[in-house]
This record gives sequence, structure tokens and C-alpha cells, in this order.
Amino acid sequence: MQREFLKNLGLSDEAIDKVMAENGKDVNDIKTQLNTAETERESYKSQVEERDTQISQLKTNNTDNAELQKQLTDLQSQIQTKDSDATQQLSAAKKEFAVKLALKDSGTVNSDILFGQVNMDNVVIQDDGKISGLDDQVARFKESMPYLFQSTETTPPTGKVTIGGNPPAGSQAGEKTMVQKIQERLGE
Repeated sequence: MQREFLKNLGLSDEAIDKVMAENGKDVNDIKTQLNTAETERESYKSQVEERDTQISQLKTNNTDNAELQKQLTDLQSQIQTKDSDATQQLSAAKKEFAVKLALKDSGTVNSDILFGQVNMDNVVIQDDGKISGLDDQVARFKESMPYLFQSTETTPPTGKVTIGGNPPAGSQAGEKTMVQKIQERLGE
């Protein structure tokens, strides 16, 4: 969505900012889902490629039945290990994306810097998708590093200051000029 399009519709700058902020939330959610899906896809691709390679090796090395059984057992344990590793990597990626999104929503100026400060061991993603253990860390960051967050205070409006120069001629109604005062004294 572009600001010019909204401006052409006759929306005020404040309304445009609110629309863009709401649109940004939707876009960030979609980006997070896309990143998670891409991570899952890449993980599954690498698992399938490894399994295909291992199966083709088993086909070529099936000279002895006992040896084949040992290789199959080893392969099954490797597959289970890789499955658990992939699950851990996926959950870590989901956790990272969720925390980064939550940090952006917290009003931070630079969520990447703040993400480096988060203790991920204390952060837990619950089954319903909510994040626990992050709010208290963000509150501490707001106290210790307020420069990383957008200011919520509104600055009071300042008074209007105008700088004047010499007043234009004839602006002083009823006052006599210096020449008129001198003429009065001299009696002219």
C-alpha cells in the first residue's frame, strides 16, 4: 500500500499513518508465516535428500544380510536424530520470528538491536501462540535503555514567536513625528 494512493483518496496524514501502521501489522504477520514455511521447506528438503542418498547407498551395499540389518538400524537412529534436530531448529526459528515480531509491536526503534539483548531461555511460546517471559524483559529494557523505544510523550505546543523589525510608517495612530514635535516647540 502506498501513501500517495491514500493521499489521493483524501485521507489526512494522521489517518494515513494509522492505516499504514495497521497494514504493517498484517504484513509482518504474513512475513513471519512465510519465513516459518520457508524454513520448514528447506529443512524437509535437506532431510529428503539425505534419506535418498542413504537409501541408494544401502541398495548398493546389500551384500550381507547381517550387515544390511546393522546399516538399517543405524540409518533409523540417524533419521530419528535428524527428525528431532529439525523439530528443534523449527521451534527455535518460530520462537525467533515471534519474538522479533513482538519486539516490533512493543514500539522499539530498532528491534534487531533489542533482540540481541533478549534472554531467549526465559521466553516460552505457548500452545495458543502467546509469548511468555518477554514482557518483563521489555519493561526492564524500557527503563534501562529508553533510547531504543519510541517516545510516547507528546511535546506541549510551543507559543508562536514572531520577530518584528521597525514598524512601518504611519502605524502609530495619534503620535506625532519628531519633525512635528520640533515645529510645535519652535512655534511654527
